[in-house]
Amino acid sequence: MATKGSYKSKKNDKFLTYLIIGFASVIVALVVGLVVVDALSIDLTYEDFDHINSFYQITTQDEDEYMVYYYSETCGYCQQIKDRVLNFAYDNDANIKVYLMDAQVAYSTSFPIYDPTSGAQMTGTPSLVTVVDGQIVHMAPGYVEVLDALEAVDDGTYNYLD
Repeated sequence: MATKGSYKSKKNDKFLTYLIIGFASVIVALVVGLVVVDALSIDLTYEDFDHINSFYQITTQDEDEYMVYYYSETCGYCQQIKDRVLNFAYDNDANIKVYLMDAQVAYSTSFPIYDPTSGAQMTGTPSLVTVVDGQIVHMAPGYVEVLDALEAVDDGTYNYLD
């Protein structure tokens, strides 16, 4: 003859089993999701993009409008914003071409680059130069200014592009 106690313990055992299976299912789903997201994400590197090797080439590219990102592999600030800049270069709302210029390669061919609006000189990495019709129309020296310029392009509030 069955007792009340054994019925309750079987019911509790089922509940505990379902609870454990539920938690295990959620964990498996999360792990699978992370693996799929990681597999689908693109790991971009500097080498994936067109480079300019001389400051003299900044204003001589074929496009009417483009940007040049000046960086260094050893620059801590460049490393902090690398993913954001490379993702922008890969796909941005303005479909603007972005060239990269490695400071280690371009160093020996440098000449001063000036912002036509503020007169500020590009003195280091990271910096972003905007070129329209062969003329430098804007320069963003420093990681904050670079990020601000990229965000403005994506927001449609960057005044230096048509």
